Amino acid sequence: MDHIHIASGMAWLVGIGTQLLVVGIPMLLAVTFHEVAHGAVADRFGDPSARLSGRLTLNPLAHVDPFGTILLPLMMILLHTGFLFGYAKPVPITPENLRHPRRDMVFVALAGPLSNLLQAFLYMSLLHGLLSWGGERSPESSPFSPRSSGWGSRSMSSSLSSI
Repeated sequence: MDHIHIASGMAWLVGIGTQLLVVGIPMLLAVTFHEVAHGAVADRFGDPSARLSGRLTLNPLAHVDPFGTILLPLMMILLHTGFLFGYAKPVPITPENLRHPRRDMVFVALAGPLSNLLQAFLYMSLLHGLLSWGGERSPESSPFSPRSSGWGSRSMSSSLSSI
């Protein structure tokens, strides 16, 4: 009987590991691009705060918030909540440094969510290409179908989760 417990434990561990790879990596990319987008637009409009603090980098480690980027998403995965949410450390923005603070802050604020939408379309396009590369398949039979609870649909929602 012990081998049954070990096998089910290993299956659970493999499932969690797969979910961390398939959902965790896109989410980490999503929050990183989201924050860099805010900082890049602010820098373009005259606020160098993010650049000067070293936060205009695609290195996810510069944007990781221990709770919002690691602990909260991990808890949601382990508790099987059915959705994933997370966030990164916000990039520093000083509105007074912007050339036209009221107008420019609108663009700075929109940059992050727009980057998430762009990523979602990119990931879905890549996914569509990968699925069609393997031959004709019924969309409903795909683990990435919106009707399924497969990993692909969750990967796209990872991009949208930090909007």
